[in-house]
Amino acid sequence: ALSQMVQQTVDIVDGEVTPVDFAPNAGVAISGSIAALGMGEGAMVRLKTPEGLSLNQIDFSDPLSTGLDMISSSAGFGAVNPDGTFIVETVAPGEYVLEVYQEPGTVLVHSQPITVGSEPIAVEIGTQVPVN
Repeated sequence: ALSQMVQQTVDIVDGEVTPVDFAPNAGVAISGSIAALGMGEGAMVRLKTPEGLSLNQIDFSDPLSTGLDMISSSAGFGAVNPDGTFIVETVAPGEYVLEVYQEPGTVLVHSQPITVGSEPIAVEIGTQVPVN
């Protein structure tokens, strides 16, 4: 998952073996509910970097750019269950924006800043917040 990706800088030197650790990043789980928004299965939550693009700002007509934009600005995704609950696993500590999307995935219906520390957190989205 995208939330397990950690950017690494590796120096490659001709004739030398360079070890690279591809193990998933240990992180925390973000769980919660969007039931108060009246949405369930088919909705999606996304954690994005504060400076990253929202899905409705990404040009999906260019597959390469789309992939690069998604990877560079996403910290994790979670499908919403029929009861409105979700979970995004292995999130690294940091500042993010939690976004809620309606199906088909590019209609942003809620957005809020979130700070992730070293402990799992639960988010209860109680009211719909207008998105600019």
